[in-house]
Amino acid sequence: MSERVIAICSPELHGDVLWSVAAARALAARHGCRADFWLSHRGWNIADLLEAQSFVRRAVFERSWHMEGDCTTVEVVDGKEIRVPPGNPHVIENASRPEHGYEMVYNLGFHPGRGVDGSLLDYFCDLAGVCRQSHYFDLPEGYPKESLPEGPFVALESRHKEEAQRAGWYDVFRDFVRHCPIPVVEIGRPGTAVALDLGSIDRTRPGFVEMTGIISKCKYYIGNISAPLVVADAFPHVIRIGVNEGNVNLRHCTHAGSKNFYPRASVYEELLYYIEESK
Repeated sequence: MSERVIAICSPELHGDVLWSVAAARALAARHGCRADFWLSHRGWNIADLLEAQSFVRRAVFERSWHMEGDCTTVEVVDGKEIRVPPGNPHVIENASRPEHGYEMVYNLGFHPGRGVDGSLLDYFCDLAGVCRQSHYFDLPEGYPKESLPEGPFVALESRHKEEAQRAGWYDVFRDFVRHCPIPVVEIGRPGTAVALDLGSIDRTRPGFVEMTGIISKCKYYIGNISAPLVVADAFPHVIRIGVNEGNVNLRHCTHAGSKNFYPRASVYEELLYYIEESK
């Protein structure tokens, strides 16, 4: 008899997909089986972390999906691009085909007319029809594999030089590394470190499992409002500093008392302030 499996369709951006993991875990438990995560091609970077979750069988890439800046899904049908609003039934059409044999197919993407009033964790749990779930990630034994500093350190995710420069953070991050009293470990995609010449430690690597392992060991996380911050939110001991340009809806973020800060951080001294105050 073939294995019973459900499908979780999430053609959203990395961070949104990661916020849906708790709801997907609850759905798999309800069915008493594992799940396949159907992702757009942009999901390749988080596939290793998804497949490390005990309830996930595999990540499936639907290459006809890709995302635009407004989070509208564009499907390629018969060689033509069709703009599909989030939540459109076409998003799950391929996963629902009988040959895949899924017990149930769930669409955990954004749905039109269903606004996000609070955190994304609550949104996806509500969408799945489950009570609020704990936000955590299974981490395979032996991670992180890379050596790390002894004692407290900062995990810094700057994304990449060009984006940091556009947002005005490039010099802020570099000055922060120059003056930080504890080691700074740079994480993210390979080649995105911005301050290696100033003494930061390069641990930028492909995928998310190693990054998750590093974040699990750090005392401070500094980065953008992006997928690595979602990972950091899963570790209650980590002090999380989400630098932003003031144009994001912070209601969607986690607010956990003294552990979460969301500064605009136009000067490095502001980042150092959080380090000093949290000692």
